[in-house]
Amino acid sequence: MYLIRDYQETDLSRLARVYRDAVTAQGGIGYSAGQVAAWSDFPNLYADEFRTMVEGGYTRVACWQQAPVAFASLYPDHHLALLYVLAEHGRRGLASWLCGDLQQEARRRGVAQLTTDASLLSRPVFERCGFQVVERQEVTRGGQVFIRFAMTQPLGPP
Repeated sequence: MYLIRDYQETDLSRLARVYRDAVTAQGGIGYSAGQVAAWSDFPNLYADEFRTMVEGGYTRVACWQQAPVAFASLYPDHHLALLYVLAEHGRRGLASWLCGDLQQEARRRGVAQLTTDASLLSRPVFERCGFQVVERQEVTRGGQVFIRFAMTQPLGPP
């Protein structure tokens, strides 16, 4: 049985592993090998930025037998910045569960509209969670150009 809990300081390296695993296992769907390599290395190449998003925001962790297998972060309060699931735990509703959890927290914090930047892979997950595409974007990371989607979701009262 899965349990969702608040981020703990000792989780950071495990969450970086979840991030890398999710990208390398699923990134080949829609992305080149070079793009997957650049994307999956984000927690290493931009360790301070990754740490800031995880520790500076509101981060929830899904655990299986006490080990982190998925996580999501609000950073800042109006932006769902990270949503990643270990490949072997994919397609079990964890991303939607975490997304819903963060939506509730954003409402509680008085956020009127939640935003995110979705990859080709995560766009369908965010659409199922009620987000809509605002615009298609091209961004460069690690010398690679990526297509992503700026998305928003109006939130009702808490």
